[in-house]
Amino acid sequence: MIEIFENEENRYSGVGDKVLRRGVTTGTCAACAAYACARELLSGEMTEAVRLQVPAGIAISMETQRQDERCVAEFSSCYGVTKYSGDDPDVTDGALVLCCISLEVPESEHSSLFIYEVNISGKTVRMYLSGGTGIGKVTKPGLEIEVGMSAINKVPRQMIFSQVEAALIEAADNDCEIPEEISIIVSIPGGTELAERTFNSSLGIEGGLSILGTTGIIEPMSNRALIESICVQIRQRRAMEENVLYLSPGNHGSKYLCEEMSVDEEDIVKCSNFVGEAIDCAVDAGFEEMVIVGDVGKLCKLAAGIFDTHSHTADGRGTVFALHYLLCGGEVATAQEIMTQISTQAMMDILVREQILTETADSMMKSIRKYVEQRSHNKIKYNVVLFSTKYGLFGEISGEVKR
Repeated sequence: MIEIFENEENRYSGVGDKVLRRGVTTGTCAACAAYACARELLSGEMTEAVRLQVPAGIAISMETQRQDERCVAEFSSCYGVTKYSGDDPDVTDGALVLCCISLEVPESEHSSLFIYEVNISGKTVRMYLSGGTGIGKVTKPGLEIEVGMSAINKVPRQMIFSQVEAALIEAADNDCEIPEEISIIVSIPGGTELAERTFNSSLGIEGGLSILGTTGIIEPMSNRALIESICVQIRQRRAMEENVLYLSPGNHGSKYLCEEMSVDEEDIVKCSNFVGEAIDCAVDAGFEEMVIVGDVGKLCKLAAGIFDTHSHTADGRGTVFALHYLLCGGEVATAQEIMTQISTQAMMDILVREQILTETADSMMKSIRKYVEQRSHNKIKYNVVLFSTKYGLFGEISGEVKR
């Protein structure tokens, strides 16, 4: 059995005795399978395991399984990798992620394929990527992928193309023939059925699963361990005599804090979806002030008093936007239109169209103020900032300790 994480200390995540196993994303599995396919197709070399450094900087080594019996006639090579989710309760754990590669690309399908070009030894090679069986299609606007395209996110696409490029470079170094075009199809047998246990359909992804991952690894989502980890970090910041606590749900908020508010990354505590617990910990630790910064799609839920922002717990985004639009004098028909959108960006697009974005944002921020003060019992000075990737600063509110 090939060990996935090559470095033992990278295999686990947790605090104290709350040690949990990390997993790998479907994107990582697809990238490993893609390399094995391309290597056999181009160089004639079969691959039993693929070593890969994922975007998180962690080295892994995954077993690959040759899948000739799964290939239809036009495919020249097909490999699979079994998804491993560690201690994360992921519906895709144990699923087989397949990659099949051919040198023939049907011309009629070009418009629905992801395309990437690379120069190998002076020759331009064009790669085409799409989803096969068990991979969903995007059916609604508002996601990072265009309608009609396979649900293969940006970072996994880059990982897949990068691994095929690595195989092309190896083949060129060994004087193997380099093709002008390569077709790459990723699939997950049984993915259509597994997708019924996810939120894909509500996001506008139909017919299967998504190929996901921004770091290449899965951090185990044990709520108790995560909350304890967050609280430990908060207490550590206070023990270092810090008076201001900077909180962010994740990478987007942290980036905003660093770039727009000149906060050092090491001073930021990422609270994931547990905004309420982080506020509780900040108060208990005795911080004088807290600054909470995050994407509007996550933190707008605070306007409804939702402090566990995970979609499994509650959504409420459409309800919040539509309600505060109506409170600002909006029309019922437009509020109904807002409720049908699958992304907050699409909701904001409507508010911009109606020339009422600023008023609606102000109304939402006032509601956030009320709920933050209730949660913190008015015991801590606070500043809450919501931003949008497209529109920039969405809203900001602050408050003092009330005695």
